[in-house]
Amino acid sequence: MNTIEKQIFDTLAAGGGINLPGLGSLHVERRATRFISGKTLRPPHNQVVFLPTQNPAYPSADTTGNYAEWLRHTAQGTEVREFNGVGVLRGTAFYPSVELHELLNPQGTEPVAVKSRYGAGRKLLVGLGVVAAAALVLLLVVRIGDFAGRQADIRQPRTNLRTAQTEAAGAEARGESTIAPTVAEEVREEALSAGNTGSTFETVAADATPAATENLPTDNAPATADNGSEEAIDNIQHSLEAYAATTPRYHLVAGVFSDPANADKLIAKDPLGIGRANYRKVEFGNGKTLVSAFSSADRAAAEKRKRQLAAVNNELWIYEKP
Repeated sequence: MNTIEKQIFDTLAAGGGINLPGLGSLHVERRATRFISGKTLRPPHNQVVFLPTQNPAYPSADTTGNYAEWLRHTAQGTEVREFNGVGVLRGTAFYPSVELHELLNPQGTEPVAVKSRYGAGRKLLVGLGVVAAAALVLLLVVRIGDFAGRQADIRQPRTNLRTAQTEAAGAEARGESTIAPTVAEEVREEALSAGNTGSTFETVAADATPAATENLPTDNAPATADNGSEEAIDNIQHSLEAYAATTPRYHLVAGVFSDPANADKLIAKDPLGIGRANYRKVEFGNGKTLVSAFSSADRAAAEKRKRQLAAVNNELWIYEKP
């Protein structure tokens, strides 16, 4: 931290403001308590705010002859500036360093759970719901058992169901998806409850999944439950991919490099002691490579990890990648 950065740090730590000629100004604002959700609220806290304009009441950081050179070196990419030991400016959002954040908010800024006055009533409703669900499941089991006894002429071997259950258990033990066997079993149960006794399990499964009939074979070969299962899996996977594509991720930045080989060297050294497998290389823009020590769709999780690693390196910062 040089003289300019120390002046900015000390001014903000005291709750004041400072002008950055050619850039704008930084100052501290007090934020009131606000609800994050119906069950949590964020306590009052101090926040560093950046404005693209200067305030005549603030002192200037340009007190030395090397201010222009320092300002030029703070640029770390498109709309990103890093003030060593003070924080990172991304666009118009300023993210203070861990040390500055803790000085401004010694009481912390973690969300606080709010106790509901209706907790007992809700617990009672939940308990009643569980009892009702258990009764419904018992009734369904009894009815399915009676129906299965009356439909002994169903030609689909029961061994297929046991094989699917065995494969699902094996897949679960290996950490693989068990969605397909589950969908197949649900289709079979729907076929049984619908009373389709004159057709095989494969035909019933095809009738129970209209969306899958477009892909049925044309050579009169029997349809299988796998068609509906695979389509269900594809739909779920596509939905998850579409959601992930629209959700920004927050990366805990360990470094930004123009040469990808230098990013590989940093990962090989493991300077944070978290294991090389926990680092990721992310495209930063302008041909640069960002080394991420942690990433999450939840900014609070990234902030928490940043505080955990502050003892090792207090210059880590968070980058939001759309």
